[in-house]
Amino acid sequence: MEHRGAKIQILDLPGLIPGAAEGKGRGKEILGVIRSCDMVLYVVDPFQESHFNVLNRELEISGMRLNEEKPPVFVKRTDRGGIVVRATCEQTHLTEQEIQDIVRSFGMVSAHVTMRIDATADHIVDTMAENRVYSKAVVVVNKMDIASQEDLARTTDMLPNGWPVMPISAFTGMGIEEMKDFLYDNLGFMSIYLKPQGQEAIWSSH
Repeated sequence: MEHRGAKIQILDLPGLIPGAAEGKGRGKEILGVIRSCDMVLYVVDPFQESHFNVLNRELEISGMRLNEEKPPVFVKRTDRGGIVVRATCEQTHLTEQEIQDIVRSFGMVSAHVTMRIDATADHIVDTMAENRVYSKAVVVVNKMDIASQEDLARTTDMLPNGWPVMPISAFTGMGIEEMKDFLYDNLGFMSIYLKPQGQEAIWSSH
């Protein structure tokens, strides 16, 4: 797809079934492709039972964290001294002992743990695992030419809070341009304007 001077590659992948993260239904192959993408775009039908939760759960099990920032938790292995925990803010979710136990469960006996967030167990586990992928995601609700606002609201209520939702109609084209703009604006494109030697800059991305 070309939009605003950029070429965006969109991959239409098979659906995931429960157990895909363990390899069912070629799940690992599909998940490997998804992990390499810059954004995950879910297409949801407001008239059918959504498989969103199944899809999202399998992605989470595989190590993907969608619409999340990498937690500012840092673990550095050391030669001696045990597990030393430092935090720049109050820790309300875990005690120092619990943090040390999580780090030890990954085979470390000496390390410096620095937390710049009120960390949860998931934050520390994700940091220790070192295989997490943090990607953006958007949910596209199709068939809005015949669906009502109540249908849209019901579908949206099933999604994680704060996730972007784009209502479209593939049949009429409603919302397609807005969806393209969203993809472009959130994929981190950078416009570079060339200035030929001795001439004015070319202020165009085309």
